[in-house]
This record gives sequence, C-alpha cells and structure tokens, in this order.
Amino acid sequence: MTIQEARKHSQRLVLKGTSVILAILIFMLLLGETRGNFANGILFFLAGLFSLYSIIGFILLFTLSAFWGRKAGEEIIIEKKGVFVVAAKYAILISLTIAVYVTIVAVLNRGLYGTAEVGSLITKSFLPMSLKTLLFVFPVWTWATNRMKKQV
Repeated sequence: MTIQEARKHSQRLVLKGTSVILAILIFMLLLGETRGNFANGILFFLAGLFSLYSIIGFILLFTLSAFWGRKAGEEIIIEKKGVFVVAAKYAILISLTIAVYVTIVAVLNRGLYGTAEVGSLITKSFLPMSLKTLLFVFPVWTWATNRMKKQV
C-alpha cells in the first residue's frame, strides 16, 4: 500500500467512526432533552445543535479527525507503529484542542474578571470537557487504528 492510499483509507475510517459515535451521542442528547416537554425540548435542542458555536465545534472535530487520521494511517501502515500509542496520541490531541475551543467560547461568553475565575474556568470548563471528549474520541481512534493495522 502506498502512502497516499494509506492516508486516504485511514482518513475514511476515522471520519466514519467519528460520524457514527457523534450521531449516537446526538440521539442520546435528543432523548434526554425531550423527556419532559417534547415541543420545548426539541426547540431548545435544535437551537443548541445549530448554534454557531456548535457548528464551529463540529467543523473543528471533523477537520482534526481528517487531518490526524491521515497522519495515523501513515504511522500505522507505513511506519508500523503501535496501534494503542497512536490512538492515544491523536485522541488526546483532539480532546485537548476541543477543550481549548470550549474554554475560549466560555471566556468570550462570560468574560474573565480576575485570576480566581481562571482557576474556576479550568476546573469547570476545560478539565470536564477534555475528559468527556477523550471518552468519546478514544474508542473511535482505537477502532480505526485497529482496522488500519489489519490493512497491513
């Protein structure tokens, strides 16, 4: 397999896994949001899903997945690196990038009024988002890198 084929194949695998997991998570959020009052729940859900910040977050997630998916394919298929190490590396990179984006959005929406709020912002926004994103992204990367390894 050539480098270009490895990159293209691995990019497809990562984007497919990201799409499936994201669709499952969006459906679970929809169920949770519409449990009480369905009409209001669906309106609030759609407003949040199609907000500018959410759309930028989705674009960021898929762009990073596509870019680093190509790199991961090259590392696993061509350079024969370990599957778990590559999956962990790129899952952590994506999680930290998304968490930084969410933290920047939180700062822009609320603003910072002192150093005490920086610590609060890190514990209330950055750390939970990075861990939640890592729990979402790591299984995708583990699945995709295992599939890439089978192509060798």
